[in-house]
Amino acid sequence: MRDPYGNFTKIPAAIVNLDQGVDYQGHSLRIGDGLVKKLIDSKPADFRLYQSKDGAEAAVRRGDAYFALILPPDFSSGAMKANSSDRAKLELYDSQGGNYFAARIAQTIALKASVALNAQLAEARWKTVDTVLARSSEGSLKTNVMHTELSGAAFTLPGDAAGRSTSVEVVEETNSPVANNGEAFAPYFLSITLWIGILILISIFDFKKVGVRNAQQRGWHKKWASILESLVWPALLCLAQSLLAFVGLKLMGIKCMSPGYALVSLILASLCYLIVIYALIMLLGDMGSLVAAVVLIVQIGASGGSYPIELSPPFFQSIHAYTPIAESIAALRNALLGANEGGYLKAILNLVIIAIVFLAIAFFVSWLKSPRQSTTMEVAR
Repeated sequence: MRDPYGNFTKIPAAIVNLDQGVDYQGHSLRIGDGLVKKLIDSKPADFRLYQSKDGAEAAVRRGDAYFALILPPDFSSGAMKANSSDRAKLELYDSQGGNYFAARIAQTIALKASVALNAQLAEARWKTVDTVLARSSEGSLKTNVMHTELSGAAFTLPGDAAGRSTSVEVVEETNSPVANNGEAFAPYFLSITLWIGILILISIFDFKKVGVRNAQQRGWHKKWASILESLVWPALLCLAQSLLAFVGLKLMGIKCMSPGYALVSLILASLCYLIVIYALIMLLGDMGSLVAAVVLIVQIGASGGSYPIELSPPFFQSIHAYTPIAESIAALRNALLGANEGGYLKAILNLVIIAIVFLAIAFFVSWLKSPRQSTTMEVAR
């Protein structure tokens, strides 16, 4: 995998400019326009311009954007006041539960933007002071620059010393806050652990013999019955595994916004994994278990569980939407952390669809391996 730290420009982010500007010393200033243009042109992230604060925040909650920067209507006036008790606010809206790494990136981008803007404003103020002092007969009195009144000059700097040095501050609001890294990565590690549990589980059952038995069944209804019967006990163990994982979450004190949804996610993810691995063994025999382990490794790269998927190589991005582990992570992020608004049902449906597809594959393989000669003799009789 490529270095994700070198691909921040690919992270989707929202930016909203509501700045109404300010009249300052006879000039109309719109500081927000310059800041937005600089952020879009320099591309510390893939900023998309939104027209409203509500629209940008909704995009973050849905997962369409990882964070939003919002410049309020009084942004310019607050910056030019230079008052430490009423600084301009650069609003940051993020979703730690949606992707903790992306939220940290957002904090860094917002902080750098505010620092750069504060430096630009401070430089402009010093240039103004130098110009005034140069025109004054008392121009040598530069030691009084930080005072409100400049001695010997008919000029007053607005605000206070602290406000002049830091006119803009970042105000962060988080949609789905998490306590720590462990809580943020719980959906990711849970999803991987469930797959590993299924890999261990299949060693208890001889699915190769099951495949032979399925193939010997004549008639599609008998084959379906044989396949479903062979999955009963493994499915019950999947249920036990899911319950243990859920209890573990509670014992470790991991945040769980919707316990019922979380349990359903764990159960469906386990069953989906079971059916995928079952189909691989029916198709490939003993090699199916090895392929299932390789599929796990590939899914880790394509899951978007640690870094945003946009930071992964193109191959992993192309298969991201079709991997059961990615869907499990999406469902658990919603159920546990309250992120990915509106995405829970979609993730659950995708898990069900993947399970149905691989169940059909298992049936098709069983049908192809049916003893043709015996079937022909039966028809002749």
